Amino acid sequence: MPQHVDFKKREEFRIRLVRSLENAGFNPRKAGELRTLFNKRYGLGQVTSIAVYKWLMGESMPTEDKLVILAEMCGVCPYWLRYGERIKPINSIDTNNFDFNNPQQC
Repeated sequence: MPQHVDFKKREEFRIRLVRSLENAGFNPRKAGELRTLFNKRYGLGQVTSIAVYKWLMGESMPTEDKLVILAEMCGVCPYWLRYGERIKPINSIDTNNFDFNNPQQC
């Protein structure tokens, strides 16, 4: 996701992310702990505590592949987490066949 996303959209994302993490039983005030849990699920490398902190503070937004993992951790639809539309709990996401921009999959 481009870093030039406007402040309002980043702030709305931040609020959805923090609330979703809390609802899923995670503490959004512990970026290091969230980084560890995230990295256990993310098979394409590692994210830093600073990156997680920036997501939680609305300073940046994760790329789509990372957003899918965050949504899975929270039990929400990636489309909803990104755009704030169509919340739906999920069991798991097949990231190989997931069309991120298709709201019908949410």
